[in-house]
Amino acid sequence: SLAAVWVGPARFVALLGLTMPQMFWQASTSGVMVVARNKQVLKCLNAQFAARDVNKQYVAVVEGIVEQDSIEVNARISCDWPNRPRQHISDNGKLSKTKLEVISRNTALNCSLLKLKPITGRSHQLRVHMQYIGHPILGCEFYAPLQVRNRSTRLLLHAESITFTHPRHRALCHFYTQSTEIAEFYQQIDSPTMPDC
Repeated sequence: SLAAVWVGPARFVALLGLTMPQMFWQASTSGVMVVARNKQVLKCLNAQFAARDVNKQYVAVVEGIVEQDSIEVNARISCDWPNRPRQHISDNGKLSKTKLEVISRNTALNCSLLKLKPITGRSHQLRVHMQYIGHPILGCEFYAPLQVRNRSTRLLLHAESITFTHPRHRALCHFYTQSTEIAEFYQQIDSPTMPDC
């Protein structure tokens, strides 16, 4: 009834003939993905996402040194209609909240490794919020300046873990996967503050 897999592009799901829950990862985001194998399971998962009972955690490499150890970003997001699929910060947008923690700072590479926890699930939320605070995600084709975009051949955003209640057994399920690509990029220059990610 349920499958947790490591994926690259999200469209991998279509090849399996499975169904994505209400909240899903963008095609350029790697990491853990949960898919439903039938409509009953999908309905249960969607209810958990809607109630914000699903705990999602991402890691990302962003441009610049994030000075604060933790930040809560509250900035409304709406669709940038003339430039779809881009989103933007707007007073008329939907409430959007992201919590972040700095895992490590690398002054030699002028970037920071972050742990990101989206409380809400808006389209492109993490990318938009990181741009909003002045630290776009490396490799982001929509929200990073060209120089930052070109620092990586892919978006350095990874869905590291997800925790939810199993739709049938009601047991707490937790899935986790590391990103070797982010670790390899971040370790280009030896840094004493680099964690084992």
